[in-house]
Amino acid sequence: MNVKLIKTSSCESIYEVDGVKLRLWVITGGEPAMSFEDYSFTKRYPIIDKRWQAEWNGCYPHQIEQNPIQGPSFDILPKGIKSVKEYLEENIPLKELREKRFCSLPIQTPICSKGFRDKENHTIVKFKINIQKRYISPLTAESNAYAGRCDDVIEKYAPEVFKKYVAFVNPLFDNSGASCTLETLTENQFQKLVSILAEISLYLNKGKKNEG
Repeated sequence: MNVKLIKTSSCESIYEVDGVKLRLWVITGGEPAMSFEDYSFTKRYPIIDKRWQAEWNGCYPHQIEQNPIQGPSFDILPKGIKSVKEYLEENIPLKELREKRFCSLPIQTPICSKGFRDKENHTIVKFKINIQKRYISPLTAESNAYAGRCDDVIEKYAPEVFKKYVAFVNPLFDNSGASCTLETLTENQFQKLVSILAEISLYLNKGKKNEG
């Protein structure tokens, strides 16, 4: 494997491995973690180098004589460079699938509905979906009186197409939380998501035309 150190600090190092940038860092307590450069697909590893469990004061004791300071290297991982190879083999296909699916979504930015009057709470409520690569979010209701997954408010005031999103996505999110990501969906589930988001996009665009 072709390994190149891009930059390093007391707790973190960025490497390029066969053209892929990886972030390697030490979590408080000495636990190693590795991810792609953008922190996606983070994986934690058992502690095998106890030097990183020492108290950190800008650097660790073993780094005092290092000039410049060298942060963690792949030898803090259980299998060294073999752990890196296994990480890439497991996660590059998932990363590519996530990015491919995200690019094929009919909406790729956060969604916000128009405001609906909530007479009971004397406020205006909007419904939001946080579209992003990292995970699939539930529908939230936001106003100056409340915010979050307000099921009763959604049931009363959300347009039907947003309720359709809730019926599909919320059970997925409830079962897996932050692990509810684009790459973990089956192909049928993903196509269902695309279909619902396309309906929402059409609904929002019609609303804009009517306002115009």
